[in-house]
Formats: sequence, structure tokens, C-alpha cells
Amino acid sequence: MTYEYLYETAEDGRKDLVKGDAKMKAGGGESFEYEPHLCCELSHQRKRLGSGKLGGMEYSCLVLNDRSRALNGREFIFDDIGQYKPGAYKTVLNAFRPHIDAIRSIAGVEMSKATSAALVPDGNSEFYKQQKLKTAALEEWDGLVDSLWPSTKATDKKARSVVGETIIGTFSRTKFEQFDLPKIQECVDILVALGKRLAAEGNAQPGDRCRRGSADN
Repeated sequence: MTYEYLYETAEDGRKDLVKGDAKMKAGGGESFEYEPHLCCELSHQRKRLGSGKLGGMEYSCLVLNDRSRALNGREFIFDDIGQYKPGAYKTVLNAFRPHIDAIRSIAGVEMSKATSAALVPDGNSEFYKQQKLKTAALEEWDGLVDSLWPSTKATDKKARSVVGETIIGTFSRTKFEQFDLPKIQECVDILVALGKRLAAEGNAQPGDRCRRGSADN
């Protein structure tokens, strides 16, 4: 939400900047017209206690437009709950339940009773399994690198840097973690083959072995 600021001309000819109506700000500064099912204006302020002193925060939600007309013009005040506790969402859900029920009735669609259990990392979802395999492949890569060049000597540091850029194609660990599983596993396989070559060329310097082994693979 943002506000429009306008200049008003006073009787003496002086121009004063005043705050106008609120509007939605999107697209990096551009506003756009839209027609949602529910449009609310959110704001927050300090809560005034009975003694007149200011207390914690409270959040105001003014319903500007409700397509179902169940909540048009309603305003809800929600106290800051601090640390979230299970079931705390129900305060907000119950406030908007008339709108949800009305939209469901108008559309003639029964709300799904399915839960998000498939997304919970309990080892059953396909996404979770893929993430676990990626983590395992990354750990295997780290273990191989540490076993090949375990010391903090300059030669081993150089070798770790060279192998990373040569096989992975980047010095960035973050980019490497964003690779898909087949690509990460391919890098691990190359490193395994490189490790075997290095074992056969035990008299070579780490940096040289890394470059030569990667080129051969």
C-alpha cells in the first residue's frame, strides 16, 4: 500500500503537500487495476491501554471490497501474538470465514479437505526424496575433496580451487547447490574418476594432478 501525495494551494498562495488516498503499489512503482474476490487495507499502530499509555502492536484490516458482500466495510483488529503458537491462525481464519463460506456457496465448490502432509519432510514426498539425494551427493563431493586434499597447505588449497572450477564450472558453492541432481552426480562421478587417476600418479603435485586428471576425464 502507498499513498498519493498532492499539493493544495492555500489562501495565501502557498502550496502545501498533503497525503491523499491510499492505493496499491506493484510492479516496482506502478499501480494496476484488478478485481479480486477480497480487497483489504492493512495497517498497524501501537495499542493504547486503559491508562492512556501506549502498549504493544495491533494490526488493522479494513475490508474495502468483498465480492460476496459478506464482509464489505468490516474492520478487524488483531493483537500481536508475539511468538506463534499452534492454532493461533484461527483468530484470523474465523474473522474471514463468512467470506470463505459465501464464495464456496456461490461457486458451488466444496473446499478440499486434503492437507499438506505430502509436503512435510517425512520421507514420503518425491520432492523430499530428491532433496535428500541432492544433499547426499553434495556430502559425497565434500568428502572426496577432503580426502584428496585434506591439509591447509597452499598446494592443497590451490588443488581444491582448481578442481571446483574445472569440474563444476564455477567457484560458487551456492550455484553448485542449485544444480539438479543428475548434474551434481555427474560432477561427483568425474571427481571419483579423478581420485583414481591421482592414486595412480602419487608423485604428482596436487594442482598439477587435478588439472591433468580433469582434462583426461
